[in-house]
Amino acid sequence: CDIPPSAFWPQPHVLSSVLLFEKKNSVVIGVCEKLFVKLTFALFSSRRRTAKNNLLQFLKLQKNNCKNIENVDVDEIFSELKIKANERAEDLSYDTFFEIAKSLV
Repeated sequence: CDIPPSAFWPQPHVLSSVLLFEKKNSVVIGVCEKLFVKLTFALFSSRRRTAKNNLLQFLKLQKNNCKNIENVDVDEIFSELKIKANERAEDLSYDTFFEIAKSLV
């Protein structure tokens, strides 16, 4: 729903919009929700770093908690998912985050 500038004081020089977000009760993503949240947080943790570098850092920190993490090949994951090495987290889609999480399990 668009709101005209005249609805505000002082009037902005842009047209405003109202968005309504509805929370879903449960989202089935097919991977551990805890891992997905941690991964998402990690990929956005250092804004100027690439997603690949943030993922490498995340995996380094997770080595003590997960046995399978040591065998993860980040280059292979990025190659399979067709993610460029220089992409940042904000360039990736939700589906890509999901696929990265799936590849870590």
